[in-house]
Amino acid sequence: MLYKKTVVLGLATAASVGLAACGAGEDANAQNKVNVEQNTIRVAYSLGTQANFYHALGEELFAEHNVEVDATEFASGPDLITALVSGSADVGVFGGPAIITANDSGADLQIFTAGNDSAEMEALYVAPESGIKDIEDLRGRSVATIKNSTPDFVLHYALMEADIPFEEVDVQYLGGQSLVPAFVRGDVDAVWAFNAIGAKLLASGGELVVSASDLGLPDPTSFMARKEFIAENEELLTRFTEAIFEATPVVNGDPEAAASALTTYAGLENEQAQIINDINPGTALTREKLLDPNNRASVVPGGGIENLLQAQADTLEAMEVIGNAPEVEDMVTDRIVEATTEE
Repeated sequence: MLYKKTVVLGLATAASVGLAACGAGEDANAQNKVNVEQNTIRVAYSLGTQANFYHALGEELFAEHNVEVDATEFASGPDLITALVSGSADVGVFGGPAIITANDSGADLQIFTAGNDSAEMEALYVAPESGIKDIEDLRGRSVATIKNSTPDFVLHYALMEADIPFEEVDVQYLGGQSLVPAFVRGDVDAVWAFNAIGAKLLASGGELVVSASDLGLPDPTSFMARKEFIAENEELLTRFTEAIFEATPVVNGDPEAAASALTTYAGLENEQAQIINDINPGTALTREKLLDPNNRASVVPGGGIENLLQAQADTLEAMEVIGNAPEVEDMVTDRIVEATTEE
């Protein structure tokens, strides 16, 4: 198995995503064809807690399924999406708002599976002395998060649900690496973050006040690709997904294996990985959950991820990140997960 630990820094704009979508030409398509013929999938991933994906990398499960994975970590979500829509990456591992903003800018991405559901720790974190006990207490206070990310969406969704006008909360946008230092210094009253950062905040003395799960929302780490790539490479993506499913019961049933995957690939210290396992254990999604129409992270038509994407699109419209909220039915497919059940 090929694993390339490359961290890509920088910032791409929505406009550059649109240009990349228009400019993914013959060279990219030719390279894609060569890679697929060699059973290689280039994966661009953000620093999340998809332990089953990390375990499959570390234990070379992809190679056992005749798939070479060339994995690159991206520190910037927009840069990850730009790589994906331009054809320099085949599969992206990221949160739902990214696919909505990318497709709104001219991309044609689709979610074909999900790694884990970390909604219990996709949350609002505060200092014990802040006096913030619920969403209502955010009026007039400062909250830091990452712009156009899943935490940004959940924060604004929570404000909308509580009928709190956005302008009544001082939302400060910081880079992911700046959230914990700003919290520790007391520069902000609260942070809304995903679980990898949440674990660091808790280890620094923070408290978890309200989570995406409390709001009735899932927080799936989504695997997405261009629709054309999915349509042309179903068999390869099926084997890729089967390797992740092979890793899923291991990390769900063995906290040490899950912690090892997170410390090795997600940049967490052992204490922080253990915090995630204690609060949010067994979050890796099985094929059964992904195909269960009643599961909040299901990929089936009308299922949990489709419903989440629509809530994200509506909220992003209210935030004026996008224009009119798009219909999302075609942004998720269950055919790859379905294919893994076939003999």
